[in-house]
Amino acid sequence: MMLANDNPKWNDKLEVTYLDLVKYQYQGLISLVKQLETTLGEEKTRALLGEIYLSYLKEWAKNFVKTNPINNMEDFIKVKRSFGSPRSHQLEVVEAKSTSYKENYSSCIYAKVFRDLGVPELGYIMFCATDFPLAQLLNPKLKLERSKTLMQGDECCDFHYIWENKE
Repeated sequence: MMLANDNPKWNDKLEVTYLDLVKYQYQGLISLVKQLETTLGEEKTRALLGEIYLSYLKEWAKNFVKTNPINNMEDFIKVKRSFGSPRSHQLEVVEAKSTSYKENYSSCIYAKVFRDLGVPELGYIMFCATDFPLAQLLNPKLKLERSKTLMQGDECCDFHYIWENKE
């Protein structure tokens, strides 16, 4: 007997690009956010969106560091490589030292999708703004500095993580 949540067709392979897949994933969410903006107002909706993404991130980070403790920059660099995918980002490591790690992203699928859909400000809330608290959630000694993002139209995202050895 086939269960209601079991369908062999779900295993069919699709001919879709990774870019189209990501675009399809977020089109519905963007539509929902835009409708909420007309009801709640832009400022309130975007604040709520940021809170929701931060809440999810806090839970994710709490669980992540249980199995991947980050006690120094070396630990961070090891786990940082597991974030994202070569399909979603293209980056260059500029510096990897015991207290400083820099990388520049030259492409980001989320920046492409959200900019193409005309809502980079929503993409920034969901993907870029969360990078700062994520660093602190992984370890309070880890700080992120960044002055550019592809989402905001810059030529790169310039991540600079700093390990602060203060007690």
